[in-house]
Formats: sequence, C-alpha cells, structure tokens
Amino acid sequence: MLTSFKVLKYGYIGLMVVNVVLFALTLNLFVLALTLFAGLIQWRQAEIIQHQPLNTRLWPPQIQALFAMMMRIKHLALIIAMLWGLWVLLF
Repeated sequence: MLTSFKVLKYGYIGLMVVNVVLFALTLNLFVLALTLFAGLIQWRQAEIIQHQPLNTRLWPPQIQALFAMMMRIKHLALIIAMLWGLWVLLF
C-alpha cells in the first residue's frame, strides 16, 4: 500500500511539473508570435517612413492601438505565468 501511495504521489508531482513546462512553452511560443508580429509592424512603419515622403499615410490608428494592446498583453501574460507557476509549485 505504501509503495502505491509513493507512485501516486510522485506521479502526481511529475504530472504537475510536465503541466507547468508545457504551459510555459505554450506561453513562450504565444509571446514569441506576438513579438514577431509587433516587430513586423514596427519594421514596416520604419520602411514606409524611410522610403516615402513625409505626408505618407501610416498604419491606421486601429492597427497602432492593436500593437500597443499586444505589448501590454505580453507583459501581463508573463506576469500571470510566473505567478501561476509559483502557485503550482508551492501548493
């Protein structure tokens, strides 16, 4: 009986560790995608400004607002992931 309890206990801990690692990897891929998309928008804006006259119509305000929101979400998602990981590891 004691052996099966140990197997269950360590199996559960192992599953929690795998869960945290998979969650962190998924979140990192999501953040990477957001960062690449944001970098693409910034690169495109710089290219437009560099190669065309000053009266060039830049990205619409909706796209700029989306970019700002994604940068806020990226930092918020990292904070939530760290807090969630600490919660899982401590309890």
